[in-house]
Amino acid sequence: MVNGVGVSRDFEWLLTRNWSSHLIKRRGIKRRFSRDPLNPKGLYVPRFQGSIQPKALSVEPNASGKGVVLVYKKRRHQQKPAKSLGKIELNKDSRRTLKNIRTFCNKHLYRTDLKNVLIVNLFIDLINYYFFLIIAVIFEQILISNYVLIINLFIDFTNN
Repeated sequence: MVNGVGVSRDFEWLLTRNWSSHLIKRRGIKRRFSRDPLNPKGLYVPRFQGSIQPKALSVEPNASGKGVVLVYKKRRHQQKPAKSLGKIELNKDSRRTLKNIRTFCNKHLYRTDLKNVLIVNLFIDLINYYFFLIIAVIFEQILISNYVLIINLFIDFTNN
């Protein structure tokens, strides 16, 4: 979008609010959603629209499968979209990842609502990951106990 020196965010929103490649409209739902990669909440409102905000944050899963990538918008290269995004890989444990996101947001003066949305989303993803991990372990133990039971029945049957 137009990120010039004399262009305000309100004017950019007026230009893009009804026509944008990130806009998602659904029948029967009054709220509009966004596919903007720098929109952590997914709502199509100017407050969270990363393409028109000078500072924007997002968290994506890492390509290697371990950890996450913190994607942020640099204030330095606003007129150069290819250079405007910065990425930081966070592949330590969950506590350090959350702490690093908090310190990054506080150090670079990002808005607290963006920080809170990122932390809540990441925390929910971690809870879901550990929940499914626990379910998989329980399911595996049930399968092993059933196999042991079947093997014992087979041994008893062959001995008789």
